[in-house]
Amino acid sequence: MIYTHVAAVLLGLALGGTGAWQVQSWRADRAELKRVEQAKSDFLRREKAAYAPSVAHEQFKEKERVAYVTIIETVERLVERPVYRNICLDADGVRAYNAAARGAAGDPGEPGPAVRAPD
Repeated sequence: MIYTHVAAVLLGLALGGTGAWQVQSWRADRAELKRVEQAKSDFLRREKAAYAPSVAHEQFKEKERVAYVTIIETVERLVERPVYRNICLDADGVRAYNAAARGAAGDPGEPGPAVRAPD
């Protein structure tokens, strides 16, 4: 009879130990899953931050490309005037350069003001 009780106690200890081992395994798995998810979110955040400057640079290049085309067309129209033989800039040229410096160059699809006849 005592052997039965000893066997029952040993079986209970074995089952309890196995259960505790399994619960500890689940805790470790849960902690590992949290660590992996945190590492993944950190990686995605760093990756997004790494691409942000290149996206901003491409947007800046696109904006500058459009402004560059507008400025070139305005300058070509102004340089063809005969006033540039004696004077560096006339009033229209100064206005165009000031507008370009402000970033408010005219739309290339709109016609400009009429060119005055030379004096």
